[in-house]
Amino acid sequence: MFIDDYISEIKENINRTLKVTAINSDDNISFCDNKWIKLFTYILVEKEKVYIKKIEEDNSITFNTNVNGNSVFSLPSVVFFVGSQIKTSSEFLLFSNQYEDKVPFVWLNFPAGISSEEDLTSLETWHEQWSNIKLFFIGDMDRVQWSSKTTIEERTKIIKLWSSAFVKAVRFPYEIDDSVSYSYYPIFGKEDETGAVKDIIEGNLSGVGINFKLNVLQNLNCSNC
Repeated sequence: MFIDDYISEIKENINRTLKVTAINSDDNISFCDNKWIKLFTYILVEKEKVYIKKIEEDNSITFNTNVNGNSVFSLPSVVFFVGSQIKTSSEFLLFSNQYEDKVPFVWLNFPAGISSEEDLTSLETWHEQWSNIKLFFIGDMDRVQWSSKTTIEERTKIIKLWSSAFVKAVRFPYEIDDSVSYSYYPIFGKEDETGAVKDIIEGNLSGVGINFKLNVLQNLNCSNC
């Protein structure tokens, strides 16, 4: 396996289940934790798309149709792009004409300085160590309509919850070594001296990046490892 395989596996370990706390009406449900639900236009109810009409002030969700409150509710999985900035921007544009199919997404900026080291001794608990991993969690942002404060509140903080959930999803045979550093991008782009913004990846996007080192551990009980 390679670094993108490891990241993809950890990404799918994220707990995306939404726990119902109250059935307020046929189309309105309260959940224990809405997680990063504001990044989506829909959620999965028994694995089927159900679109969100409104997230109420009390954080309950009103749907476009009636739902069974005893169903299994979960956030969708998301697209995972791997490659350089230029390559990923191109793949992002070509991936789908349906915006909701590709946003939000996770991007591994590869190669971008990522390196690996193998441990060839039996004395260490890891047999691979990947360093300088730069992983970005990216969601939509309408910078025309939103103020900077709204962008931070409604996107950057929400995306931070999502990126933290990824870190919590790391478990055997993986281990994050040392601390994880976070970078915040209310506008996922670059500004020049005139203040103009150039998108890193095409789209009105916000993001949170994490930089970390990943250990791939040995299974010491496996004689064939």
